[in-house]
Amino acid sequence: MTHTKGPWTYDRTTNRIGTTAGTICIIDEPADQSGRGIVHDQQTANARLIHKAPEMYEVLSMYQMLNTECHRGVTHCGECASCKGAALLAQIEGETDEDHS
Repeated sequence: MTHTKGPWTYDRTTNRIGTTAGTICIIDEPADQSGRGIVHDQQTANARLIHKAPEMYEVLSMYQMLNTECHRGVTHCGECASCKGAALLAQIEGETDEDHS
């Protein structure tokens, strides 16, 4: 399965993130442990991050094409930007079962 191609739009009045084809998600205001909602600024920051996901994916893919080798000269150190980027792309593209670290 592939993700919905960008650009994605963000409507602050409805908290809707989507494309001209439809809604991708709606940022709800989840409750914190006290039962109160997360402050609006944090909700807006979360929406901005999700909104830019396709562009971040594109930049990460471009970076990986230019930086294919580990800075340590090993197969995979797991610590440098190149290795972390490769692992993240594999997760995004469904090449690994890990969906979080």
